[in-house]
Amino acid sequence: MKRQTIVLAACMALAACAGTPEATPPDLPQNMYGAFAGIAPDLESQLAGEAARQLVHIRPPAENLLDFQQKIPDDDRFGQKLLRATQDNGYFIRQSHVKGMEPQCGQMPVIRKNGDDAPQVAPACYLVDEVEGLLRLTLFAAGDIWSRLFTVGEDGLRPAGAWTHWRNR
Repeated sequence: MKRQTIVLAACMALAACAGTPEATPPDLPQNMYGAFAGIAPDLESQLAGEAARQLVHIRPPAENLLDFQQKIPDDDRFGQKLLRATQDNGYFIRQSHVKGMEPQCGQMPVIRKNGDDAPQVAPACYLVDEVEGLLRLTLFAAGDIWSRLFTVGEDGLRPAGAWTHWRNR
């Protein structure tokens, strides 16, 4: 039993190293954004809170306006909860989905000019899907991709690892 614990700890330590900038991005569907995993409403709220906290960490609300470029329909419960959670965390939100045009979530933020105190406009999208029985949350924010896996248990969502980051530059 002790040997299994050591092997498991070693595997987890190696998995945590996978998030280096040289790593390849996860195998994500091209231009496919939204929530595609069927999860309970209370778990959606918990996941939206996790997403909002990560966005606050990587793109502080005082400096960034989040521009969700994907269409977030009214029946996308996770998307609606994410919009509320980001607003509750101090973000001004814009939705600029243009029908017939692919979202530009990988774009860099619009850079402020000298003396301009307006926040940067940070293009953003999200993807919630399942990978080998785990729930994956992926955030596309101003040219970067952040992804984290979660397990679903009786006590709710639990992170199955650290946030992984890829620069899209």
